[in-house]
Amino acid sequence: MQAKDIEKYLTQLGQELANQGLQKPIHVLMVGGAYMLLFAKMNNRPTDDIDVLFLDKEQLQRDLLMSTTQAIARKHQRDLNNKWLNADAAELLATLGPIPEGHPWRNFGPLEIHIPNAEYILAVKLISTRDKDLTDAQYLCNYLQIRTKEQARALVHTYIEHPEELYEICDLEGNLTSIGLL
Repeated sequence: MQAKDIEKYLTQLGQELANQGLQKPIHVLMVGGAYMLLFAKMNNRPTDDIDVLFLDKEQLQRDLLMSTTQAIARKHQRDLNNKWLNADAAELLATLGPIPEGHPWRNFGPLEIHIPNAEYILAVKLISTRDKDLTDAQYLCNYLQIRTKEQARALVHTYIEHPEELYEICDLEGNLTSIGLL
């Protein structure tokens, strides 16, 4: 998906939710590749999905959102997979520390998309083990003018609780070196 596709499918999702009579807003936080395309302006980075975190605790709304997402995937079988709106990262990110509410970006019918600040996204990308996340981290460091390992470590400690406990699954120092920080 490119940026225009993300907005197109979110518009359809919002319309379908409204058509089902949903009036109470569903608040989600957009992260991942969709964030990188739309807000960090990393235009050469397509994404397979739109990663979101639920900001509301109501399971009924979550279920409705995900079932409507599946219906849209069926309509666009050639272009979308069943996880085109993906909430799988939520559990992992919740273990790292408080999830920021972000600030409202745009409403698509009753679906209200919030976005975090770029610093939060960078902190999460810096502790990742995936190559594409390190590419994103390098891009965000340039975007945010983070030049040193010290600046990056401070950012990680701001958003990630106890990053030192992640040493078994991530190599923060190796990541900082590999993206070229001094």
